[in-house]
Amino acid sequence: MHPSYFLILSSVDEELKIELTISGETSEWLCHIKFWDEINEKFKTQFAHYEEDCLQGFMIGDTVALLRASISEFLDDFDIDVKFRYGWTQNKEELFCLVKSGAIVDDVNLLIELLEKADLMSSDVYCQL
Repeated sequence: MHPSYFLILSSVDEELKIELTISGETSEWLCHIKFWDEINEKFKTQFAHYEEDCLQGFMIGDTVALLRASISEFLDDFDIDVKFRYGWTQNKEELFCLVKSGAIVDDVNLLIELLEKADLMSSDVYCQL
């Protein structure tokens, strides 16, 4: 599994850098639920797993709203086992991930915080998915 990395572009100075890496599990889950597909459809972008792109400032508010909606089902119980297929082996056997809902909520909330900071700074966000 591959983690995702995010960087507020107006903070590239090493001393002021605001960045975040979310777990491979949460990164894969966001792709599994087609979160980035929703962003692509809404903004005519091309965010793709294992690729990099820039989330422009005008997209941040809607992205935060979609992130909040994506975790809403987990807010009452952080101990739910979330299981999903994230790929296949060379022998075409399915690969599954099992992660606690609380871990997903924690990562997504950190991403929301970073995006809200970027919004306050009127900055774009570099995304390495």
